[in-house]
Amino acid sequence: MIPSRAFHCLAPLCRHLPVALVKPGSHLSHCPNFRSPLSRRVRLTLNDPQNTHFLPRNKLAAHPNTRFCPVTIRPPAYLMVTKRPNYLNERLLLSAMGNAFIRSIRQQQGRIGLPEIVAKELHNKIKEEGIRLTKTLGDTLRAAGHFTGRKMALVVPLDEKSFEDGLRNRLDQLSSCLEKIPFTHQHAQAALDRVIQGIAPSLAKSEEFRDCAIWEATLELASNFSVHLITNDRGFYRNRDVTQGIAQELASDCQKTPQVVQIHESIAAYLRTFPAPMITFSMNSVESRIEAWVRTDFGTSLPYQGGTLGNRLASEVQHFFTEEVNQFAIQFTQEFELVEGYKEGKGRIYQPAFVTAKGSCAYCTTTNTVTEVTNPGYSIYVGEDKRLITSISHFRGFSMGF
Repeated sequence: MIPSRAFHCLAPLCRHLPVALVKPGSHLSHCPNFRSPLSRRVRLTLNDPQNTHFLPRNKLAAHPNTRFCPVTIRPPAYLMVTKRPNYLNERLLLSAMGNAFIRSIRQQQGRIGLPEIVAKELHNKIKEEGIRLTKTLGDTLRAAGHFTGRKMALVVPLDEKSFEDGLRNRLDQLSSCLEKIPFTHQHAQAALDRVIQGIAPSLAKSEEFRDCAIWEATLELASNFSVHLITNDRGFYRNRDVTQGIAQELASDCQKTPQVVQIHESIAAYLRTFPAPMITFSMNSVESRIEAWVRTDFGTSLPYQGGTLGNRLASEVQHFFTEEVNQFAIQFTQEFELVEGYKEGKGRIYQPAFVTAKGSCAYCTTTNTVTEVTNPGYSIYVGEDKRLITSISHFRGFSMGF
C-alpha cells in the first residue's frame, strides 16, 4: 500500500488512468478488465478492499460518491483447479455460468488449472455424453417426423471424432487462460499413500485415487499460486458435508503451503465470493420467467410420482456478470407446494409435500427472457418437517425463452 502522504503526488496521475472507483451501491458500478503497463492489476480501493469496483473514467460523470484512494498492486498469482463435472455441466464453460466464470478469471488475472488426470477423463466423458445426446436428438427428430409426416434427421452426422474435435477446439480457445498440470510420479505415489491410509479425499469405502491425485497437484501449485479448488465431491469436505468446509486432514495440508488454498462446491459458489453486481432490471421479472420454465419442465419432462406444482413458496436468485453485453448468469432456487402430495409408487400418498427446484440459466436484459437452463434438479420433501424423500437431477440444456 502506498503511504497516504504520497497519495497527493499520485493523485494527478490517477486522472489519466482508464479506471476509477465508485462507491458500492452506485448504479454506475461494473468491472471491465484493466492491466497496467507493468501487466499487474491496479486496484483503487475504498476502506473495505472487498468492495472494489472498476469503472471507465468516461462514465464517472460527477457522481458525489466517487473518490480516489491509494493504489495497491497485486501480482497475477491466482489459479483455479476445476474438476471434470464443471466442464461437462457448464458445457465446456460455454454456458452462462461458465461465461461468468471465465470473465471472473480474466478479471483476477488468474488461470484455470486443468490437471492431466481430469483432461483424460474429460475426453472420454465428452464422447460418451455427446453420443448419448446425439442418439436422444435423433430419436426426438424421428418421432417429430412421424407426427408431422415429414422425414427429419440431423443434417450433419455426429460421431466420436466430432466431439473430440470440438473439445480440442474449445481447449484451444481457452489456451490464454488455461494452465495444464502434468500428472507426475510424485503425485501418483502420494495419492496411492492416501488411498492406502484412507486419508481425505480418499475414504475407507471409496478409495478415490483420482481425487487424491488432484489434491496432490493442488498442493504443488500452492507453493507458487493462490489456488481455488472447485469440486462438489464429498471426500474433500468435513464429514462429507459441503457446508462444513474443507476436511480436517486437507486443512492441515493447506497450513503447510506457502500460498492460500480455498475450496468451493461449484462455480456459482466461487463467484459468490465477490460482491454482487449492481442491476437496473427487476429481479421479480427474472423470478417469474424462471418459475414459468420450472412449471413447464416439472410438468412435462420429469418422471416422478404424482402431484403438480402449486403456489411458489420461496425464491432465491443470484446474478453474475458475463462477457456478453446485456446477459447475466443466474443461479436459482425455488420452492413450491406439491398439490396432490407425493405418491410413492403404488403405495401411500405423502401430504403435505414440497418441491425445491435448483439450476442455472442465462437472463437477457434486452429481451427479458430466460434461456439456456442447465443442470436442473428437483428435491421432494414431505411432512411439516420437510423430510427429504428423493432428489432427481438431469444433465440437459435448453434454449427455451420465458
